[in-house]
Amino acid sequence: MPPETFHTRVQKQMRIQIPRLLRWKYKLDAESVMRVQVTNTDSHDSQQFLAKMQQGGRITVPKITAELLGLKFRQLVNVVLWLPPEATPNS
Repeated sequence: MPPETFHTRVQKQMRIQIPRLLRWKYKLDAESVMRVQVTNTDSHDSQQFLAKMQQGGRITVPKITAELLGLKFRQLVNVVLWLPPEATPNS
């Protein structure tokens, strides 16, 4: 399954919102663990990490990753999401 890519803004406490359409399309629920790559659109630096989706569809960027990328509140980032194997497209 190819990775999903989208742009979003960094929210409070270094959280990123996964779009509702993706959550619905792949039947993602809370506790879903996935590999995430976040790219700073200003400097084009990127970091990968594993993240668990929270109840509201958000994932938290680890503090060390946020510091390495220089992320700030409301900054635009590019996100690449590798979905878990059990995620199947909704027909």
